[in-house]
Amino acid sequence: MPARKISAREAVYKGLLRMQQGAYSNLLLDSLLSELDDSRERQFAAQLFYGVLERDVTIRWIIRCLTGKPESKLDNEVIAALSIALYQ
Repeated sequence: MPARKISAREAVYKGLLRMQQGAYSNLLLDSLLSELDDSRERQFAAQLFYGVLERDVTIRWIIRCLTGKPESKLDNEVIAALSIALYQ
């Protein structure tokens, strides 16, 4: 059975979770992009990944405002998914 292809958004989601564990963004992105076949998907993933990181402070503020909860009360998976959605 061939390996399942992942989408750019899924790659970015995985990357953001690994960033929360202390991974370096440039090394991590290279690894994530290697999982994507299409060059447009790789470009989109890179833009999305670095865009979320660049706007991290603003995005986290919006998440706190919209949820009414401190980040410590939210799962990392929720923060990563909401970060991607808000950046887009």
